This record gives sequence, structure tokens and C-alpha cells, in this order.
Amino acid sequence: MTTPADLALPLELGDVVVEVGAGQGGETAYLAGQVGPTGQVIAVEAHPETAAILRHRVAQYANVEVVEAAVWDVVALVPFAANGDWERRSVVPQPDAEETVVVEARTLDSILDGLDDVALLKVNIEGAEADVLRDADLGSVDAAVVACHDFLGRPTKTTVRALLERHGFDVTENPDATEDWHRDYLFARRADKT
Repeated sequence: MTTPADLALPLELGDVVVEVGAGQGGETAYLAGQVGPTGQVIAVEAHPETAAILRHRVAQYANVEVVEAAVWDVVALVPFAANGDWERRSVVPQPDAEETVVVEARTLDSILDGLDDVALLKVNIEGAEADVLRDADLGSVDAAVVACHDFLGRPTKTTVRALLERHGFDVTENPDATEDWHRDYLFARRADKT
């Protein structure tokens, strides 16, 4: 199984991973295995139903902490577009949203608080990535993989690239990749981690 995380930075036993937008946990379980019992995966998911599936899927992993919250640029209760397709649910306003639920929003800094060395930050939050990263302190993060959702009409890739570079990351992408998901990602590493 090749995941976006594999393409960002090889993980080692004992590493800490923060996965923002963990969805139903398909990659969370894989990441938990990669960092082993001495590592930690903090999996963040906003939608209550999706978070419940995530919790169930990773229940066997003692090294996974599920945080049920949206990650946004403010701490507040926010409307969350809860379209039928769990992969498109977002805190970003959607004119075609079939349903909206109110969820707790936290800042990325509040999630990273107290973590001294985050090997990997994975962000896949349906168009909210630039807002979340804009004022975040990424000093404890060695590598990041960020899904940009320009294909949804919310262009963020140029802004996210600039934000990551401003934080001292070397940023790459693969616009010629055969997999659609791979073309949408930015891969960022600290110069001393490449």
C-alpha cells in the first residue's frame, strides 16, 4: 500500500504523526503500524459519524488518539458541511451542502501543542488547508503532506506551497503522477530531513 505519507518521509518506530482529516481511518491504521507501539498517531476528524467509524477502525491500536474536532483558524463552534459523501465533508462553506452539523473547531496549534517532534503532519481537509496553515506554528514538524483541493474549485495549492516554504520546508509535487490523488498533494520536508 502506497500512501501520501510514504511519499513524504519514511516513518520510523517511535515517530509521532498528526493526521488532520483522518476520515474513516484507512491510512490511520497503516500509520499506526508504521510508527509501532512506541510511536503515536493523533487522528483528527470533525464529522461525528465519520469519527465514530474512525474510532471503531483503530480501536485495536493503543498508539492512536482520536480527536473529534474540525481544524480551522479559530477555536469555536462552526457549521460543517455534511454532504452524503464523507470524503467531501468540510468546514469550508459549500453551496450544495445537503446537511450541516455544528462541530467544535480547534486550531492546528492547539493540536500540536506539547508535541516537540512531529515526524509527519498529514492534512486532507477539503479546501480548508490554507486557512489552517496560515498562522500555524510548524516549528515542531519535520515533514508535511498536504492535499490541496483546487479540483473542487477552491484553489489552495499556490498559497499552501508559499506557506510551507515560509516555514522553512522544501516543497515538491508530482503533477505528472498517474494517480489523481497524488497530483493534488504537496510534499514538504525540512532541508535537513531530505
